[in-house]
Amino acid sequence: MIIKSIAAFALLLLPVSIAAQSPAVDAARAAMADYDGETARSTLTLACDAADTAACRVLLGYLSGRYSDEEQEEAYTLGQTLCANDDLLGCVTFARLVENMAHSGADQSLALDSLEKACRGDFYSACPSAAEMADRGEIATQDKTLALELADLGCKASHARSCQLSGDLLRQAGWDTEDDAVLQQSWDDSRVAYRSGCDLGNMQSCYGLARFLIDGHMGDIDREGGRALLKFACENDLTMCEEYVRALIP
Repeated sequence: MIIKSIAAFALLLLPVSIAAQSPAVDAARAAMADYDGETARSTLTLACDAADTAACRVLLGYLSGRYSDEEQEEAYTLGQTLCANDDLLGCVTFARLVENMAHSGADQSLALDSLEKACRGDFYSACPSAAEMADRGEIATQDKTLALELADLGCKASHARSCQLSGDLLRQAGWDTEDDAVLQQSWDDSRVAYRSGCDLGNMQSCYGLARFLIDGHMGDIDREGGRALLKFACENDLTMCEEYVRALIP
C-alpha cells in the first residue's frame, strides 16, 4: 500500500547514526523505499515491543505524523513511555503531541514536565520552549523563577536561543521590580546573557545587547557600539535591518 502522508517518508531521512544500531530500522527503510508502509510499520512495532529504542523512536516519528485519532493516541502512549524511560527525544516529541491533543483533554502540564525533563537531561534545544511555557503560565502554573532557571541552563550550555530568552526574561524582571538593586542586577545579567547569545550567532541577542548600549538602562552608554552591533545583526538577519536604520537617527 502506498502511503501518501509525507510523514511516512521520514523513515528514509533518518540519520544513519540512529539506524546503524537497529537492523529493524534498516529493514523499515528498505520497506519504505518500496512504498510498503504496512511492512515498515509492523517491523518497527515488533522491534519496539522487543525494547529496540531506535525502532521505538522511528515508530513514534511515524505515528506522530499520521492523522487518525487512533494513530495519534498510539503516538501519545509511546511518547509517554519513552519519556518515562528517560529517552529525551521521546520527551520532546511527547510534549508536542500533548499540545496537539489539547482538544481531546490531554493534560497540558505534561508538555512542560516533558520539556523540562529534556532540558535538564542535556537536551538543550528543549530549554527555550520549556522556559517560555513556564513564563507564560498558559498550560501550567506560571513560574518565572523556573523559566529563568531553564533558560539559564541552556545558555550556560552554549545554546544561543536560550541565551536570548534568558536575556529577555532578565530584562523584563528589571522592568517588573521596584527594587533598584534587583533592577541593576537583572539588567547586568541580561547584558551578559545577550552578549553570550550574540557571540553564539543569535541576532536577536545582538539586538538586545545593542539596545542596552544605545539606551543605557543603568549601564554605560555606547551608541556607536550599539549601532555597530545592529549593523552586524542586519548583515546576518534582514529582519534586524529596520532596527539598524532606526538607530541611525540622532
